[in-house]
Amino acid sequence: MFNIVLFAVGYLACFTQADVKVVPVSSTQMNASWTAPLSDGGSPISKYLVEWDTKSGIQEQQTITSSGVTGGKFSLTFRGQRTTDLGFEASELQVQKALEALPTAGAVTVSRSGPNQDGYSWVVTFATNVGNLPLMTARSANLIGANKGLTVSELVKGTTPSFDQGTVGVNVLPLGSTTVTRLNEVQTITVSTDAADLSGSFLVEFMGETSISIPHDATVEQMTTSLQGLSTIGTISVTAKDLTQSTVPPLVRHGRSWTITFLTQEGDLPSMLVKTTSNLIAMTSANGGTLKGTTASVAVKEVSKGDLPMHYVIDGLTKNTPYFVRVSAFSSRGWGKAQIATFSANAVNQAPSSPVEVSFSVASSSKLFISWAAPQFTGGDTITKYLVQWDVDDGFGIAADTAGVASISTSAAGANTADGLCLDSVCGYTIGSDDPLASGTQYYVRVLAYNSIGYGPPTDAVVEGAHQSIQRVLVESDTAGFVVGTNSKFKLGLGTEETEEILAYASAAEVQEAIQALSNVHVVDVTRTDQSKVTNMDLSAGAKVFQMEWAVTFISVQEGVASTDGVVMTMTPTKSVLGGGDLTAATVRVDTLRESSPGSPLWITPPVATRPATGPNNVTLTIVSDTQLGVTCSHRLTTAVTRLPSTSLSGTLITDSRAPST
Repeated sequence: MFNIVLFAVGYLACFTQADVKVVPVSSTQMNASWTAPLSDGGSPISKYLVEWDTKSGIQEQQTITSSGVTGGKFSLTFRGQRTTDLGFEASELQVQKALEALPTAGAVTVSRSGPNQDGYSWVVTFATNVGNLPLMTARSANLIGANKGLTVSELVKGTTPSFDQGTVGVNVLPLGSTTVTRLNEVQTITVSTDAADLSGSFLVEFMGETSISIPHDATVEQMTTSLQGLSTIGTISVTAKDLTQSTVPPLVRHGRSWTITFLTQEGDLPSMLVKTTSNLIAMTSANGGTLKGTTASVAVKEVSKGDLPMHYVIDGLTKNTPYFVRVSAFSSRGWGKAQIATFSANAVNQAPSSPVEVSFSVASSSKLFISWAAPQFTGGDTITKYLVQWDVDDGFGIAADTAGVASISTSAAGANTADGLCLDSVCGYTIGSDDPLASGTQYYVRVLAYNSIGYGPPTDAVVEGAHQSIQRVLVESDTAGFVVGTNSKFKLGLGTEETEEILAYASAAEVQEAIQALSNVHVVDVTRTDQSKVTNMDLSAGAKVFQMEWAVTFISVQEGVASTDGVVMTMTPTKSVLGGGDLTAATVRVDTLRESSPGSPLWITPPVATRPATGPNNVTLTIVSDTQLGVTCSHRLTTAVTRLPSTSLSGTLITDSRAPST
């Protein structure tokens, strides 16, 4: 006869969270965070319940007892972490500090009695560890005594909080609770240029479908209609804002930005993709093509993932009051068992958290731009200043000759004693304005926020666009009488392909279009700098008769023209010799200004060569007469040449409003 045992296989509610932590962020706020359960019970978790209370359970007490000891040392282990060695007659304070130094122990109080029978007793009360705790273990090998002994026993068993302080009638409730549900996916689309000349349109692709052509200045209604016209996009909410150029940190280009919130599609959605030429592969950014303007580009950025948050900021708390927190997970199978945070926490003011979105870039051969945004948490007090630090190594040794520091005030009242001023949530500073940096030297930068409690943790700056390869195409001649004509052309080769002929005075957009026409190139960004005497763009002593330079940033290329680390092959130039005005008396070459890197490095090197000047601010055009126009502008942030002269060209009056010293 066989005994047949049947096992019923079912789905359980999701298991307990692996870990719950709570830390104060101000005198009225605490941040609760947790990890996902090790198992979801066979059904995805859809929400979390966060509960908090101030009614404690019984605090655990344990007794350490030594006997027959005349000297030596001992140590204690709690939840896998061991203290430093303690003397056989260690004081209450010494035992307290040793235990509180362990990451597994919170605040404790210690009382000592003895000596009795050549030993002492220490009673340890765990003030912030919650619940019934495991016994500490004692290591007595280094104690001295013929009949030495060292034991740990439980004096009072700890209990968990009841979470019933908010009880109403027969309904047992905690003091406070909230349900954490999934966030909506939010992405932005931004079009921008280096001048106020943006025009044209672009296309958006999402999960295999492509939108109709979207104008550069699309209204909220136009953007909504264009995107919801795709079957792969459900209901969305769209907002828009115009961008005004700023050539001082934080740098901003002219343009327009749309924020798209996906209301009906759950989860971490794929990025929208954009393109400005219909036959190109859609990417997260695109340049040129149907989008017109000075280095025109369109880019997509994820603002927040459509995901289930694993943290919650509890607000409205009472200062200096211990709080207990627990978290439960929910799926279609029901609620899992609640996990209580290991430690209780008091709501007290803190130093600020780290600044966010900290990035830096080269401004010139001796200056760096740095920008950052305010921390997520102010610590419950006003942030009164930021500290910007820079050095040639990541140790930031402030006493070193290579180190630098700047204080940035957040109020006009403190501006007189600060190196800079920031009155917005996004801040910027130019390093090297007072004390120029060493060109060709590697620099690290970080930023800290300050309130009345002190400085918060630093955030290391990352280099903007550091993973992108940049190559310089240079056409130059110092031959007297050199003439640039319609036959002065060249080609650029990349891999097995070559561009169409490019004029020696081609615009940035024309060079960009020629390179992007190659099938092995997806997206490049191109800027042009004219430093020629013949065009009156550079009248300095070292200027050449003709010098035209294009900086080509490779944003995306196909495999085969880049290494596994993303380093793009250097383009190969070829001169076209076509008679009058050809380039036989000129040099055409391509240099690699920066090789791409797989990540975002934390250092940057100001170049030895001078960079082109940034654009001026507040450029305005006015009618002077029926034959003249007036152009005025305010200071540029960086300059590449000593001065651009005021000039009269074909009845157009260009007025330079800068001070003579610039």
